[in-house]
Amino acid sequence: NNAHRGRRRARQELTLGSELPDPVLVRSYALNELGGEPQFSDFARAGRYDLLVSGRELKAVTAEGEALWTLPEQVREIVFSREATDEGRLLYAMTGTRSMATQSPVTGGPERTHTISDEMLVIRGRDGAVLARRRLPMMDPDAYIAAFTTTSGNLSGRGGTDIVLREWLRHDAGSGSNVWAFDRDLELLWHRQVGVHYGHAWSLQFCDVDGDGRDELLAGGTLFSAAGEV
Repeated sequence: NNAHRGRRRARQELTLGSELPDPVLVRSYALNELGGEPQFSDFARAGRYDLLVSGRELKAVTAEGEALWTLPEQVREIVFSREATDEGRLLYAMTGTRSMATQSPVTGGPERTHTISDEMLVIRGRDGAVLARRRLPMMDPDAYIAAFTTTSGNLSGRGGTDIVLREWLRHDAGSGSNVWAFDRDLELLWHRQVGVHYGHAWSLQFCDVDGDGRDELLAGGTLFSAAGEV
């Protein structure tokens, strides 16, 4: 029976595949020549997928290798805005380092120093201009990563360009309890602490639950309104 089902599925896949063109290799890239890890997105112009290369500096190049712009700053944790506009997508990124001391909650051993990012940036995808910059808020002493939601949302009513910052706690294997909501200018909209930790990266999601055009934020098992009310 297993073999019969396998053959039937293979025939179905061949039928579906007959309607698709064969893949054609357009270009290959040597990572050492690019100078960092690439991300593909239509961040510079809607519908055109270019490369964003983050290393010692942030570089944007076309798929053909033509330079678009360079930001002479080491950034990481890049997230693209939900919508593409005439100015491209907005890029939300982290930069800098901040030293923090933490003590193991399990062993109660000596304090150890670790580093997390220190600043948030909003970068215009069209030309690499830094539109906003803000120091990260004070984090839980046991936070070892500060990260954004996987994309942006519409909390302020100005379009899908608001971003939410989350923490990753060392003793909770990547979960956290604090959330900070910012607009595209990195002005703080609200900060809340949930009673039950919200989980890993995809556990924070924007969703317009009530259909009013503004997003709510689902943080694990807690649903926040656009204004940050539970």
